[in-house]
Amino acid sequence: MPNRENVTSPISLMGYGRSGTSMLARALGAHPEIDMVGDTTNLIFTMRRAFDQIEGMTRLGAGSLADAASEQIRRTITELFPSDRPVWAQRPIGTPQVTWEFSTLGLFMDWYWSAYGAIFPDAVSISVVRHPFDVYLSAKSYWNAADADIWRTMTIMYRLLAHRNARIRKCFMFEALVEDPESVVGEILALAGLEFHPAIRPVLGTVHVPSGRAEVEGLSYEARRESRFSYADLWPEVAELNSRGAAEALECYRHVLEAFQLRTEPALAAVSD
Repeated sequence: MPNRENVTSPISLMGYGRSGTSMLARALGAHPEIDMVGDTTNLIFTMRRAFDQIEGMTRLGAGSLADAASEQIRRTITELFPSDRPVWAQRPIGTPQVTWEFSTLGLFMDWYWSAYGAIFPDAVSISVVRHPFDVYLSAKSYWNAADADIWRTMTIMYRLLAHRNARIRKCFMFEALVEDPESVVGEILALAGLEFHPAIRPVLGTVHVPSGRAEVEGLSYEARRESRFSYADLWPEVAELNSRGAAEALECYRHVLEAFQLRTEPALAAVSD
């Protein structure tokens, strides 16, 4: 599935890319009772926004399309991803394309969580967060995106996770996922009423990191393959070269850790001058 009975209750992996959601998605997809449909961010939110844009412009009149939008999105998902498995999962990570259609970020964030909650009222929504400087370095190597775009979208995602209306059931530290992936996956499965399955273990030994050597705004580094998966030795240089974006992302990351009562050390250890 998804099907008409379970479409409102997916396991949703939410957060920013390069933070561990790929490993979690592969792990969940390896469970024989879960159908992992993949990345759905723009499918969900672009469709929902399209209904907003014709509100009051059809013969149905104003105020009539919100419920119809949620139902139509759920129907589309069940038709696109048929499966005989009893549980389904998705990975609506990152900021949707429609983010930039809103006049203020506050309006967008209110709309985002309202829309998501209406479409998937029974979802088991999970997130995993990683130190923003490590995310930046990994994203720069993997996506080769502009610095400003990485910092801006990362900051928005952190603000969404810490939003007063966020529907995240559990948020994990990236370090916990690296150090004990079986426990993290087991906890997620338990929230969905499932038990850990041995078929998941081989997936947990597979990493999803960039390869080779990358140049990042004057920094050069080898992609880490050791267990720590951190570039902490480069954090001071990241802070210096990207002072404004880095500081804002770090502050928003701090709010996420506080919202979910996650440990703040060494995640927020001072970056030396």
